[in-house]
Amino acid sequence: MRKWKITAAVLGAVILCLTVATVWTVLWPSRRVESFAELPHDFAYYQERYIEPNEELERQGRREETFVGPIRDGRDAKRKAARVWLPIYGLLLLQRPFEAYYDEQHDVWLVCGSLHLGMDGGTAMVLLGGSDGKVLAVTHGK
Repeated sequence: MRKWKITAAVLGAVILCLTVATVWTVLWPSRRVESFAELPHDFAYYQERYIEPNEELERQGRREETFVGPIRDGRDAKRKAARVWLPIYGLLLLQRPFEAYYDEQHDVWLVCGSLHLGMDGGTAMVLLGGSDGKVLAVTHGK
């Protein structure tokens, strides 16, 4: 009888988490931003600061060979960014909705998590090549 209660409690917790994640995604859909022009910095800033000295990928042993495949649009970029972040940071449910920005000149996507009002800390960020999906940089703000 006790095992059944524990199993029911765990199953209930899993269902609750999935429901909250689904409602969160529906109530706070991601803005679709298509250009770096809305960011405070241009691509050169991100390249100098994150792509060249990318310690996070080096720690993971994945500096040059990580590709997620061609990126079609902002939604696809967010999905692939979540796949890159999962083994490094785990699920980033509290950083949703993710924001995606595209630099057409350099064919690069920047995907960031969101920092909600009242939360401390930083968010995850990834730079992805648009045509090949090469992971150029992965970092997390402080």
